[in-house]
Amino acid sequence: MRSLAIAFGLVVAALPVAGDVDLTMVPERDEVELVVYGNQDVTIVRDRRTIGLHQGLNTIEFTWADTRIDPTSIKIRAVKAPDKVLIRQATYPPNRENTLVWAVEATEPGDYLMEVSYFTAGITWQPHYRVVANDDESKLKLFGAIELINGSGEDYENARAKLVVGDLHLVQPVAELADKLPGEMLPPLAYMPLSKLITQPTKPEEKAKLTAPPAVGMARIGEYFIYTIEGRHDIEDGWRDRFAAISGPDVPVMVRHKYDPPRWGGSARKFYVFRNVEPSTLGTTPLARGSTYVLRTRADQGLVPITTTRMPYTPIGEELELDVGGDSLVVVERKLMDYKKVELSFDRYNRVSGYDTEETFKVEVRNRSEKAIDIEVFEHIDGVWAISTDAEYVKVDKNTVKFPLKLASQATASIEFRISKRHGKNAEPA
Repeated sequence: MRSLAIAFGLVVAALPVAGDVDLTMVPERDEVELVVYGNQDVTIVRDRRTIGLHQGLNTIEFTWADTRIDPTSIKIRAVKAPDKVLIRQATYPPNRENTLVWAVEATEPGDYLMEVSYFTAGITWQPHYRVVANDDESKLKLFGAIELINGSGEDYENARAKLVVGDLHLVQPVAELADKLPGEMLPPLAYMPLSKLITQPTKPEEKAKLTAPPAVGMARIGEYFIYTIEGRHDIEDGWRDRFAAISGPDVPVMVRHKYDPPRWGGSARKFYVFRNVEPSTLGTTPLARGSTYVLRTRADQGLVPITTTRMPYTPIGEELELDVGGDSLVVVERKLMDYKKVELSFDRYNRVSGYDTEETFKVEVRNRSEKAIDIEVFEHIDGVWAISTDAEYVKVDKNTVKFPLKLASQATASIEFRISKRHGKNAEPA
């Protein structure tokens, strides 16, 4: 134990608790549970110890020097026989930092399992993914691992860990959710520590691992999912380890290109698109936001690194787009072909107070690859506008349209459109 200490003793003075107390160190923890939240630096710690209490008034002292514990969140309760243990008072002794003393009254002497719980910062978890696409990019293998990191300043020996998946924004909902996560609701599932992720199993026993139970078990409570790391671990300050979590072999995937200069400059962007559903050998849990290493198996080169990117948070049943970078084999050129200023209006001083503009653009797409592609060409337009074109387009929002195109291998396609915009007085409601 690095920093935390708990002591207890018999009070020989009346309340409030005075210094005339014989304190004795409590035995080591019976168990400790960490509930680590994904998108906030918040962990709920439940520290349980068996404490021998005298009949009458006792004190339990808790200290937490050099840790990242939130002192306002610390509370204590009797896990068993709570009707025989009453928490009479909690005080922060003057001139003693990071110390809390409870006055605890027991109706009968005996050994009681007591739980000290609190929030702490510095314990985090993050997912890491490895995605391997096949040669024609029609299927991929997705492997996920969870890395658990302790930077809280405290050691937690023999600890159980539960990791919460879901976007949480306020501490109060976190606290309310924590009260709904008793251990009995989260049965332990099979797990094994991850030494490295399998990418190309060739032996029968390696292929069998692809359908083996995940290293991290999962359970659902409301809109949140819990990863349960089975077993106990000595999670010391500075400790980090990875655990296998997700295995998705032969996930059907399609390739989608996008051209959106304000977001990605003048290059076409390539995405792997698939769904987080069971028919895709996924779909048992949301995919948490995390770093992703993307590779592709090429018939003539073997396993080729493509890029590192971020897996977006993807609920069960949703489609996701994994950004795998620019594609030099898809070339897009956008040109302004014509510009006009028309429909001028004037104020009483004969000054221009409003006008319309008409801009004509041509976007040419060349597919130099050996396979057909789908590409979406985005156009962003502000103000009061209208568009005129013979090309198919979709209005994404009030300021964005996209043109979907399909191009055969080695083919070229172009679209033309005119954007009319109102400015100044012309843009005012009639």
